[in-house]
Amino acid sequence: MGCNCIEMETAVFFKASEICNIQSGAIFSVSDNTVNKKSLLAGRSVEEMDYRKKVRSEIITKIVLECLLE
Repeated sequence: MGCNCIEMETAVFFKASEICNIQSGAIFSVSDNTVNKKSLLAGRSVEEMDYRKKVRSEIITKIVLECLLE
């Protein structure tokens, strides 16, 4: 599929889309970084959490809308 890695739920989603002949896509937002001891529950500053909220509410939303309008 041209991917370096994919998690199993997304792989199933892509396979089901292929079987049904439906175009699909996925956007991944990686939240945890065990190397830096950061997760959704610990290890993040208020600024990092605010940035993550901005990415989810503004940037990812914009990406999805632009993809749908193409």
